[in-house]
Amino acid sequence: MPSYVIHICLAEEYARKHKVENKAEFIEGTIYPDTIKPQPKGITHYSPYWSSDTNLYEFLLDKKLDCSYNEGYFLHLLADCIFYNRYFPNHRNVERSLLRRDFDRISSKLIQKYKVEQIPEVAKKYVIAEEGETVEYHYDKVVTFIEEVSNYDLHDLAQDILERKDYHFLIKNVKND
Repeated sequence: MPSYVIHICLAEEYARKHKVENKAEFIEGTIYPDTIKPQPKGITHYSPYWSSDTNLYEFLLDKKLDCSYNEGYFLHLLADCIFYNRYFPNHRNVERSLLRRDFDRISSKLIQKYKVEQIPEVAKKYVIAEEGETVEYHYDKVVTFIEEVSNYDLHDLAQDILERKDYHFLIKNVKND
């Protein structure tokens, strides 16, 4: 999964670009799928495996985007799907501890860039700032990801997914630097 910081920065940027009725609920929904522990990731990510295999269509059959919380939840699943399938498809070939360290090494820059003023209490213990180079999750590529995903209109996208009965059109290759 993208880190809590990435999900929160994405939610902040999305809220700046779109009308979000209740920003606090939106951010709560955005981090919810990763906060329920212990549980198999598949339950909150609508997947038999883990978050890169998120099924956006199944989510939309189960929930409506009728409140800020569900909009945030959908944004989380969309982010996981695109992050791992388009931007960082090689993540499974990199040791998890190195990926976590990458998140730690870009967190403070992202928080500053997206002017995050408050980290939800449940996520605070996972927000660590560390200096150094990254292995896989490079700052510029993560920013490009946040900018792209925050441009989607969640309601239009949800309608498109429901009409197609599929979401795989979202998964296309992004240049891997």
